[in-house]
Amino acid sequence: MAFYRQVNNGIEIRVRVIPNAKQEGIMGVEVRDDGNEYLKIKTRAIPEDGKANDAIVKTIAKALKTSKSNIALLSGATNRTKSFLINDITIADIEALINC
Repeated sequence: MAFYRQVNNGIEIRVRVIPNAKQEGIMGVEVRDDGNEYLKIKTRAIPEDGKANDAIVKTIAKALKTSKSNIALLSGATNRTKSFLINDITIADIEALINC
């Protein structure tokens, strides 16, 4: 299953977060043992008080050239596997993100 899907009010993406990383950014698509795809993102932020979540939102916003306010955390606030809802982008924007 692809890491993104179109929903009524935007695009939902599944993300696998690697906190406390030495490098930061989008590392590509990862296929987990359950057969699902996740967008793998590394961040230097620590997973404490939502700092890693905020850093991931900032990374996604920068990569998609959209505002952080267009990105909302749907699930996984305290988990490495998260879902985000992104408004004002298209499937083509998501596909360009992973093909660069």
